[in-house]
Amino acid sequence: MPPQIESLLILYIGAVFFNTVLSAALWYDRRDPLTRTQFLVWLFTLLGFIFQGAPPFQHGHYAITLGYSSIYALSLAIMSLTGQIVKISFPWKLFHLVFVAGLAVGGAMEALHQPFIFVAMPVAFGVAFPSLFASLKALFTSWREMTFSAKAFVLSVFLYSIHMLDFALLRDKPQALATAFTVGILVIFMISVFAPAVIIEVLTQTQARVAAEMDVARRIQMEILPRNPEIKGLELACYMKPADEVGGDYYDIFTVGDRAWILLGDVTGHGLSSGLVMLMAQSIISSILHTQKDISPGALNTIANEILYDNLQRLNEDRQMTIVSICLEAGNNNWPRKAVYSGCHDNLFIYRAATKEVETVEISQFPCGLGFFRDVEENMVSNANMVLNSEDVLVIITDGVTEAAKEGKHERGFFNEERVREIVKTNANEPVETIREKLTQQLQDFTAGVYHDDVTFLIARVKEPA
Repeated sequence: MPPQIESLLILYIGAVFFNTVLSAALWYDRRDPLTRTQFLVWLFTLLGFIFQGAPPFQHGHYAITLGYSSIYALSLAIMSLTGQIVKISFPWKLFHLVFVAGLAVGGAMEALHQPFIFVAMPVAFGVAFPSLFASLKALFTSWREMTFSAKAFVLSVFLYSIHMLDFALLRDKPQALATAFTVGILVIFMISVFAPAVIIEVLTQTQARVAAEMDVARRIQMEILPRNPEIKGLELACYMKPADEVGGDYYDIFTVGDRAWILLGDVTGHGLSSGLVMLMAQSIISSILHTQKDISPGALNTIANEILYDNLQRLNEDRQMTIVSICLEAGNNNWPRKAVYSGCHDNLFIYRAATKEVETVEISQFPCGLGFFRDVEENMVSNANMVLNSEDVLVIITDGVTEAAKEGKHERGFFNEERVREIVKTNANEPVETIREKLTQQLQDFTAGVYHDDVTFLIARVKEPA
């Protein structure tokens, strides 16, 4: 092999190998379809080069052509990358048909002892057809909508497709190999520059769009929560901090007729899917309370469970929602305040002003979280009662509070119930807003601001009517 060809060959292989490693690193970092396809482009380029150099494909027109046909996978990968960038689709079956037909025609030409160009050109066209088709379709249908980087990339793909065809024209001409390798190297450098540029551009646009959509979802979720919740005879303070842009925790406060409702729940997981389930549950529960004003907490949970389960099955979502539903008289005429509750949720806490102790109340009157299974037997659901006296403080939390990890590391321990009880007991005589601030500040200090789950709690102090 002449030194000039050998140098060009080394440069060609080096450029392909470098791009293969770089694209693999980018795919590992991003883990998205675009970077994966870019990696496949360079991987198939490298494998195709190795495959063509294998001994079985060094002698005979058709054998050499079969070795070259290995880069058909590369052409498909380039076509796929183009489609993902420009947002167009392609007829895969047609590409396979043209490729197989090219192999058949090339084989027939070999059997007829035709010159190399007649054997190789049908195969070369079948190989180049996917990327050539993709570039031409993008150029003619999407040119005006494409960015500069996308246009440059598509033009690079078009030139690379033309370069694929010169195999049939130059492969059997040793004097032309230097020209072929030089063109190949130039095209590879064009793709290696413009492919990452346009991919990063597309990913940035996608991330910006997703961020905007998530911001809208978060705003909807936060605004559907009660802004200034009020229940006669109670001082209220609420807090919610989603672990992601959208959370799966839920709380709500209703006054319907002469009854008031306090509801708090936690959808499995966090993020957009959990947030959508939370909004669905809020809508279901709100509708039930406004149409069945005398319903009990246990019956409310039962009906909400059936509806939520059916909706989750339609969405193919495997998420349940723990909940505690508390109902009490909204007026101040009856004293002490009596509440009926039911649910399947974390324990709630009541600071008893008379004893200055914190009482733990277990929430286990419903057999499972809402949406876990549809049909709940009537004897599996119950309602429980509690009495709230003057200056008692009721605290309801989600497990994001007790399971908050120290400095964000689970192996270092959890915030746990005992800390919640101690904060409530120590600050029980303070305004409920102060208790809220104390709890949130200690959570912030304990976790160093690293939260793996949504954090939600509600604090209510009972006030005896004047």
